[in-house]
Amino acid sequence: MDAVSPEQQHAFRADHELVQKAIRDGVTSKRASSHDKHWEKWIDFCLEHGIDPHLSNHTDPVPILQIFTQRYRDGRISASGKAVRARTAEDVLRAVGQKFSSMGTLDPRLDKHGSIDFRIQRQIRSYKKVDTPPQRVKPVPIAIILHMLVIAHTLHVTDASRNVADMITVAFYFLIRPGEYTGTKTDDHPFLIQDVSLHLGTRPLDTYTAPLHELEAATSVSYTFTRQKNGICNETISHGRSRHHL
Repeated sequence: MDAVSPEQQHAFRADHELVQKAIRDGVTSKRASSHDKHWEKWIDFCLEHGIDPHLSNHTDPVPILQIFTQRYRDGRISASGKAVRARTAEDVLRAVGQKFSSMGTLDPRLDKHGSIDFRIQRQIRSYKKVDTPPQRVKPVPIAIILHMLVIAHTLHVTDASRNVADMITVAFYFLIRPGEYTGTKTDDHPFLIQDVSLHLGTRPLDTYTAPLHELEAATSVSYTFTRQKNGICNETISHGRSRHHL
């Protein structure tokens, strides 16, 4: 860089910053922030033990990575100060490895074949064997939705009640996953009606201008996820008609 003009140096640095930003934007801001915190934990761990954080002087860095993972696992250096599950410990170690890769150096978790080192695999596997099964939230049974619809549309209830029942049905089909797409204080990509498409056979319908009888006759509906945690943009899911009269 010393051989080029100051203007070229400035332009080069500016482009480098843009590239770094693009790398960070490849995941959600929350995940990028978590990766930064995991790297900070790694730096603190290494400095405490007089270890070069970049592991430049270690021909076999795996034991150091394993000790770091163990201490995060048992809570000695975890963010909460408490023991964490195997998957969390694995994610933290992955974040450290990916940081090495983002700096243009080899991921120290990998062996010469490009696979996760055997010792690390066995360590994480042992954690998973002793972890209790995760407490997963079960989806609402469809029978409850159907029962609610029958009550709302067959008994003498208010229009408002029927509208609520209809909207709950919409929520059931579109938001059965955790409602992270509905918008939160930390999420700027809420569920938007503009990303919903109705289809009559193979013909897309304009939800704003199509006549009501066509909208009611729609044979499928789809939603486009403009952004996801996994970095995949504009992925679409579709639902066909249930053929239930309500």
